[in-house]
Amino acid sequence: MRSDPNFKKHVNETVIQGVPIRDEHVQRLLNYLDKMIKDTREEIISLAREEGIISPNQKNLAIIAGQIPVDQDLRDRYNSLLMIRKYVTAMMPYKFKPHLKRIPGLPNELVESIPSKSSKLQALPKLLEEGGKKAIIMVSYVHSGEIIQKYLESAGYETFFISGQVKNKTTVIDAFKLSKNEKSVLIMTQVGERDLDIPEAGLIIVFDTINTTKTMYQKFKRSRGGKVLCLYHEKTSEEEKVKRIFKNILSNYPWSITVKEPMRLQRSF
Repeated sequence: MRSDPNFKKHVNETVIQGVPIRDEHVQRLLNYLDKMIKDTREEIISLAREEGIISPNQKNLAIIAGQIPVDQDLRDRYNSLLMIRKYVTAMMPYKFKPHLKRIPGLPNELVESIPSKSSKLQALPKLLEEGGKKAIIMVSYVHSGEIIQKYLESAGYETFFISGQVKNKTTVIDAFKLSKNEKSVLIMTQVGERDLDIPEAGLIIVFDTINTTKTMYQKFKRSRGGKVLCLYHEKTSEEEKVKRIFKNILSNYPWSITVKEPMRLQRSF
């Protein structure tokens, strides 16, 4: 394909772009969690090497650390920290803050400083307005989708919602596709989006990014072209994750993806 100078005429090219969200409170929290995760991982690896479970040349330690058969309490703490970090990037503050309070050693001031309203949530209307087309918002958790739906409806958007709990997915999709309202937004969870292609949407917003390159590429191509915006908290491990995913996708699927420089929002939260 790449030997044909006109091959892109036959491909629905997708433009992907990161959207850094500036929130100093969440940034401090995520960076603190990152340090706790790193310290716990190093403790697991050190113990595993002492016991001869892993060799000095073992690779992918960051990936396998939670499965190394060492002290169960240590592994549980590590996996719990990873999950809670995911909650912070993908959930609303009222939902993830109770989990933070159960982490030993996490300063209470970090928890209490988190604003009551998600900075990612507040960025959505501006991004949708600039997109100017029907849009899809992808989320990891049902309750995050429900909050986004209520928030956008209060801002004058027509919303549609699909999750694994919705039985009449086809009816919802058809209603979204047939809507004449350019301020139409379809919100989908990971389970709800499976096997769905929606070319009617010109914009996809990924509320939180997962680690798997192939899965993220499939998300990006749901609209068969158009533009994809990935939200992330600036100067955190979430930003590094998005950059890594973009790099991998561009390497694996260069014929159908263009990566733009990060979008700079005027407002900080």
